[in-house]
Amino acid sequence: MATTRKRGRPISLTDSARKERKRQADKDRNKGKIFIGDNIERWNRLKSELNLNYHHEVAGVLLDRYEAGQSTMTVASSTPLVKSSQLLKIPHGISDISSGESGKQATDIALSGVEELEMGPSTSKKAKGKFSSSFLDPLQLSIDITEESGDEDSDGSEYQPSFNMSLGPMEITDVEDCPGMGCVLPEDNTEDDEEEEEETDFGGGSSVLQVLNADEIPEQLTENTTALVYLNQLRVLANMKVTKCCQVKGCGEDLDISVHHVGSAVYLKWICCNSHEAEKWCSQPVLNRGLHAGDLMLSASILFSGNNFSKIELFARFLKLAFPGQSTFTRLQKRYLVPAVDELWTAKQTTIVEELTHQDLVILGDGRMDSPGHCAQYCTYTVMDNKTKKIISVKTLDKRETEKKSVNLEKAGFLRCLQEIQDKGLTVSEVVTDAHLQIGALMKKDYPDMKHSHDIWHAAKNLGKKLLAAGQDKSCTELQKWSKDVVNHFWYVCKAANNMDEFMVCNVFKKIKL
Repeated sequence: MATTRKRGRPISLTDSARKERKRQADKDRNKGKIFIGDNIERWNRLKSELNLNYHHEVAGVLLDRYEAGQSTMTVASSTPLVKSSQLLKIPHGISDISSGESGKQATDIALSGVEELEMGPSTSKKAKGKFSSSFLDPLQLSIDITEESGDEDSDGSEYQPSFNMSLGPMEITDVEDCPGMGCVLPEDNTEDDEEEEEETDFGGGSSVLQVLNADEIPEQLTENTTALVYLNQLRVLANMKVTKCCQVKGCGEDLDISVHHVGSAVYLKWICCNSHEAEKWCSQPVLNRGLHAGDLMLSASILFSGNNFSKIELFARFLKLAFPGQSTFTRLQKRYLVPAVDELWTAKQTTIVEELTHQDLVILGDGRMDSPGHCAQYCTYTVMDNKTKKIISVKTLDKRETEKKSVNLEKAGFLRCLQEIQDKGLTVSEVVTDAHLQIGALMKKDYPDMKHSHDIWHAAKNLGKKLLAAGQDKSCTELQKWSKDVVNHFWYVCKAANNMDEFMVCNVFKKIKL
């Protein structure tokens, strides 16, 4: 009785071979580890004094100094050159070299003259008592030679390790601990910050509020309310002239400023005790039907940027920012934003159809599920023109439209897109999709006159799988060495060939069924 093949990616290596591969990798990695222990501070200090960027440059300088010191060079200080017999003695602080092969500790050669190097003045900012921020734990450091190992199942060829040498801490607890992160993450330049603070001018008027006392922070920052204000409206407020007393005949009471929030806008009203309104100002332009420009722009920004209303509302809540509600966002989205998107999409599609009319099109199509596996609820199928790289059709389907069978979503989406393209009067000469069995059967049955091709990426992927499966046989293990080259050659042939006859010139593909 034939055994059924397990689902999933085929295994390229056995468990024993994988364990042996990992053991050999760890063994080779341990050979290249060098621990310098407590000398990390001296190492970083020397690196800063020499104005070097990388640790391997420091190691090169020390090795060159050691080799030259054995023959002619003398140390800059008064300390005499140590004899070669004394170099074999390991001073305190220099750790051993761990060997993964023998499991024994080997002796390290002490570098003479390292501690006698002159520490001259440096103009570099990093040299002023500030060492590399890449190593947060100065007590543990290792020079690690690691191997670049790819995906175990991605390639069945013989394992050929390649090595990278990196110097970093033994225990990494955060991203800042990783070697080289000082070149990626900005360093804390305290001196520069202090200089910038000193150059800032806060003077000029009593209206500039300075929070100099820590006790005032809750009142002025966290307990105060923020608002979205347009710059032009702020200029209008600055130029407004309002008297301090009510101008209504027979009133003359003092005016008081009331603050009122409407959505994301803020209103200022000058009212006296008799409810006489002298002036009113709004922080945003007001559109028709009393719609504030800030509410519309906030709703449009959330929708068009692909964000979520709940997250942006939470952000505004922490910022103490006046924000429109969920019902306002939904109403604006339904009344203004979605119709605007539909109108723009229709106008763009009309322009594209006029441009592609009377042309033989080569269209590219693929579907995307909302979740991996066979439990997808929605599928969005997109069709693009190969020449202009413009989208000519997009369809979104629900699983309920295909009898709740998600495996049929991609075929239904492809059929709808192709039907819409033909209804627009466009001529399709070739369709390029992935190796979807249902779409392939549909093209052979309903569209025999239309050429159906598979995209090269999926074809190369299927070819690699077949070569990998064939290489599992004991008599064909050598095929794994050639699988990568065969796939690369397949890419080249597909790029160079203009038709099937030119493609089939390469005999290597004549007997391989893609």
